[in-house]
Amino acid sequence: MATLSNSFQQQSQSTAIIIPDKDRSLTVSYDQLTAEVASFQRKLAKFGVTPEAAVSIALPNSYPFIVAFLAAARQRAIAAPLNPAYKQSEFEFYIDDLSSAV
Repeated sequence: MATLSNSFQQQSQSTAIIIPDKDRSLTVSYDQLTAEVASFQRKLAKFGVTPEAAVSIALPNSYPFIVAFLAAARQRAIAAPLNPAYKQSEFEFYIDDLSSAV
């Protein structure tokens, strides 16, 4: 059975992600991505995020968003992206509606 963890090329310097930027693009290897996702997943676990708990993510499309989304999934939580442009009342509504753990 394929899982998120075993879908990545473990211990590989091959490029996993390229984030274009007009000044300097970011290139991340599978090793780097795996390490950062695992580190953030451990932080979610220490924070008390359990499987099936909702994790609200309010970040623009970026590398930190990718890491947060994949870490939540790796924790078997529900990754719930929210539009970072929401007003406070909208955040409050969606976070309450999702019963977000974090």
